[in-house]
Amino acid sequence: MNAPLTLAFGAGLLATVNPCGLALLPGFLSLYLGSDGPQAGRERLLTHVADGFLVGGVLNASFSAVFIAAGLIVSVGLRSFIELVPWLATVIGAVCCWASR
Repeated sequence: MNAPLTLAFGAGLLATVNPCGLALLPGFLSLYLGSDGPQAGRERLLTHVADGFLVGGVLNASFSAVFIAAGLIVSVGLRSFIELVPWLATVIGAVCCWASR
C-alpha cells in the first residue's frame, strides 16, 4: 500500500474511537434503545435487537457519508476548499451559537 492510502485507512480506523464519539455513544444508544414499556420477554428481546441493528445501521451510514463526502471533495481536486474550512467552521459555529439562543 502506498503512504496516502495507509494514512487514510489508519485515520478511518481511529475516527471510530474519537473522544467525542466515544463519550456520546452510550447516551445516544440509551436514548434510542431505552425501554418502551412492559413487553413479553422474547418479544422485548427481538424488539431491542431489531432497534439495535437499525440504530447501528443509521450510525454507520451517517458516519460513512460524512467521511465519503470529505474524501470526495479532496479527491476531486478541490484543494482550495481546504483553505475555506476554517472560515466555514467559524460561520457554522456562529450560526449554531446564534440558533441555540
